[in-house]
Amino acid sequence: MGEGEILILPAVSSGNIAQLATDLFIHTLKAQYVESLDDRYLYPFVGPQDRVEGETPREAISTPADVYKAPGYTIVQLRSPTIPGFRQRFVSETLLPFIEANKFKQVVILGSSNAALRPQHPGQAPVQLFSESLADQLSGLSLNSESPVHPTPKELPESGIVLDILKNISSSLAIVAFAYEGDNFGDAENLATQAAQVLNLPPQTWVRPISWKRAYGKDVPLGIEEGLYS
Repeated sequence: MGEGEILILPAVSSGNIAQLATDLFIHTLKAQYVESLDDRYLYPFVGPQDRVEGETPREAISTPADVYKAPGYTIVQLRSPTIPGFRQRFVSETLLPFIEANKFKQVVILGSSNAALRPQHPGQAPVQLFSESLADQLSGLSLNSESPVHPTPKELPESGIVLDILKNISSSLAIVAFAYEGDNFGDAENLATQAAQVLNLPPQTWVRPISWKRAYGKDVPLGIEEGLYS
C-alpha cells in the first residue's frame, strides 16, 4: 500500500469541509477500510462504519483516524481534532511516519479556512492551491486562470494541520476552501470537485454517505400539522 500512490488527507478545520469532502472521495471511489492509525493525540471517538443508502452495514467501527484504499489512492479520514497542545506531535509521530513508510508519490491535504478571517483582496478564489514546492508553483498547475499554486502562507485561520503538512512534506499540495461556518455540504462538494480536477479524475457524481442525513440535526418541522402544534 502506498508506494507510487497519492494520499488524500483531510485537516479537521473550519466547517468540517475537508472531512466532508473526504467522505465523498471514500464513498464515490468505493474505497475500502484497511486499518486505523494511532489516535493517542486525537479526541476519543468511536462509531459505526459509515455507508451509503442501501448498503449492508459492516461489522466494524470507525475510529478517529481510519485508512481507506481505492485503486491508485490511499485516503485517511480524520474524525476528531487533535487534543490542544498535541497537534505537532500528531503530525510528527503519527502522520509523518505513516507517510514516509508508504512512500506516497504525492500527499494532497484537503483543508478549509474561515473566510471571515481571510484578508480580503479583489478576485480571491473560494478554493486555492498551496505548496512549498517551487516546481509546483511554476508547473502551471491551477484550478483556473485565477487560481494557480501559491506559496505556503504564513497563516491560515482555523485550518488545523494544513501548514504543518506543507512545511514537513516536500511532496505535499494543499487544496483549501475558504468558507463560513454553516451548512457546508455545498462547500464540501465544491472542494471535492476542485480536488478531483487537480488529481485528473473524471467528473464525478458525488455519493453522500448516510451520516450526512443528520449532520446538522433533524429537519425543522413545518406547518400546523408538523410544527408548532404537533
